[in-house]
Amino acid sequence: MPVHERGAEEGAPISLYLDLAPGRVADLSVVAYAALAWDALIKEIASVVDPSLDVRVELVSGEDGSLWLRSLIKAISKVSKEHPWTAGALSAIVSTFLMFPVNHTVEDMWKEIFKAAGHEDGISDEDAKKIADHVTANLRNQVAVSHKQRIFREVERDPSIIGLGSAPNIHRKPKTLIPRSQFFLLSGEHAAEVESFERREIWKHDYNVVLVRPVLVADPRRWRFQHGGVEFSATMNDRVFLNAIGERHTGLELGEGIEMRVDLRVKQERHAGAWVDKEQFVERVIYPTPAITSGLHFPSD
Repeated sequence: MPVHERGAEEGAPISLYLDLAPGRVADLSVVAYAALAWDALIKEIASVVDPSLDVRVELVSGEDGSLWLRSLIKAISKVSKEHPWTAGALSAIVSTFLMFPVNHTVEDMWKEIFKAAGHEDGISDEDAKKIADHVTANLRNQVAVSHKQRIFREVERDPSIIGLGSAPNIHRKPKTLIPRSQFFLLSGEHAAEVESFERREIWKHDYNVVLVRPVLVADPRRWRFQHGGVEFSATMNDRVFLNAIGERHTGLELGEGIEMRVDLRVKQERHAGAWVDKEQFVERVIYPTPAITSGLHFPSD
């Protein structure tokens, strides 16, 4: 489809590049979930760098077997206009954070991104230090890390996606691509358990459940499930699945007794030496899969 490149004064572009195997087409469901994670990653980092920044994500067809998830980061408040470096800096921060530790020439990446965003004179030492500080801080930001891991977890599911990268200009393939062989490592699957003091979160991926009681509205609500004869409640957080319910085009019969496979996030607390489930969240419905339209829509946070 035709692409209109906006000037630097309208915003700072930063895009996720999906490299496809020759002759292959990406799974739309995988792309949709990866796009949600990419959108969430940018917004999480933006909330720390400058909460006034506005982000919009769009799907753009690439050349030679590729897809772009193109984002435009725009400063929308008076504060941001007084400090115009923030929108361009966020592009650099997100790209560097996504590629770390694969791309070790981060200083060159910052300069390239700023030039593409319209900063022809490059960046000052002061701005470079700000970017470095934000990247370092976000490496300790578990929310941002979780969104990054989810991107790799989603694309790892689709064998047609053989590489991933980030760049400001969708007309040029990123210089550095993360190969498919590293998707699993960067997905966090090898360290799915996060502990802190007497609380922790665990993930149960591809978890088999039986639906007991759905709540067929487009908002996150507590659904009732059963696993191994034991019933439990979990909040339905899968936005793609909920959007399909809201638009009444799931193509599914959702009722008692339906078998499902889900990615379940569980918050636990330690009591008397044992871990006890406190809250559970369905972050993705793997099966059954709802009908998904070709247009991607991301509600504003």
